[in-house]
Amino acid sequence: MKPPFVVNRMRVLAMTRAPLHQTIASLFIASAMLVTAAPTKSLAETDKPSRLSFVYVQSRSTPKTQWLIKIYTEALKRMGIEFKFVDVPARRASLYSDSGRVDGELNRISTYGNVYTNMIRVPEKNLDGSFTAFSLNPAIHLDGWDGLRGTAYKVGLLRGVVFCEENLSLVLPEDQLFPVADIAQGVKMLADRRIDILVFNTAAMRLFLETKKGQTILHAFADLRALHESGIMGTTQGHAWLHKSHADLVEPLAKTLREMKAEGLFELYSKQTGFYPNQETPH
Repeated sequence: MKPPFVVNRMRVLAMTRAPLHQTIASLFIASAMLVTAAPTKSLAETDKPSRLSFVYVQSRSTPKTQWLIKIYTEALKRMGIEFKFVDVPARRASLYSDSGRVDGELNRISTYGNVYTNMIRVPEKNLDGSFTAFSLNPAIHLDGWDGLRGTAYKVGLLRGVVFCEENLSLVLPEDQLFPVADIAQGVKMLADRRIDILVFNTAAMRLFLETKKGQTILHAFADLRALHESGIMGTTQGHAWLHKSHADLVEPLAKTLREMKAEGLFELYSKQTGFYPNQETPH
């Protein structure tokens, strides 16, 4: 039996002998049957990107970044999307994401969108975090940002971290703030007495000091034996952010993250990378 949409030679001949209106109607029916026979894709399937690219303020090599990469590689895989990490300096990360050059940020504070208005927060948080003041001076004791107000301290901070930039600019003049490219540079500036305080993510700094690179720096500068935590400056929540062009993916991604948390995957990735969001490194 021939498929219903095959128009054979005898039918064509018959159509040529039929009145014009019957011929047009027959051709229309045959065309419609051809269209309905072809498979169609849903709107969601055609609109969904095949890959999303993300940036982060820390480099790919840090345990925290590796933890985040594992989380979002798996989350996007479940959504049928490939994950890509783009390793760029912190300040450039915001320029890339807000302009749409990349698709999102792996982890930023909950108020990040107040500054970068093209970004939409994924409501399911990655983690709770804190920022600590690290110094070599045992006389420095701080409890929040206001403790720096009116002081002459020179303070280092990671370039591009909005949470620190915003809060420090409220209590210290610009000439007392010294942006650094990474933790290693900040620690070396402390050792050289070029800054008095380095404000950095608590968990990231603690973990860095245990790494081979961190230990090498500690042993290279005798003064760093006095390095200590002078106080918690502030706490925040970390969220992924997507460019507004991917607004339809925000809620599905949040739902996927909740499912992964319930399955214990966040804890599993902590064990695999050595990064623990609760800021304690089990031994």
